Amino acid sequence: MLSYFKAINSPMPDLPRLNAVAKELSKYSVAASISSAADYTVFYFFLLTSISRVLATVLSHVAGSIVAFILLSGWVFQYVEQHDRRTLILKFVGAQTTSLILNTTCFWLFIHYTSASTWVARISAAVIVGTLIYFVNKFYVFKG
Repeated sequence: MLSYFKAINSPMPDLPRLNAVAKELSKYSVAASISSAADYTVFYFFLLTSISRVLATVLSHVAGSIVAFILLSGWVFQYVEQHDRRTLILKFVGAQTTSLILNTTCFWLFIHYTSASTWVARISAAVIVGTLIYFVNKFYVFKG
């Protein structure tokens, strides 16, 4: 993980490494946007029903996680198939479960303690937790 920040902070930056980091962050941002769109679309449709906002958050997060796994493993981090796929899936499910717990907790806290609207609370929680989960995915789940 230290080499990741070394490329950014060194006086003479390692341009190829810096370009690779920028490319990966760009791809991650696109993948996160697509999986978030899936998540929020499912969330929106659940809001049209009588289901609770917290349960809608949980169920829509699962839908977004499926899309995220496909994009992250195949495109962003280009996970090589020779690694154990079962271990990868277990790590991803663990990271996504952590993300779900943190996301739902942040959402609930925003709703109950800041009187934020449903959408402001959802997006705020996603930005906070999504930043953390990027590093979990990069350095734990999809590390080569």
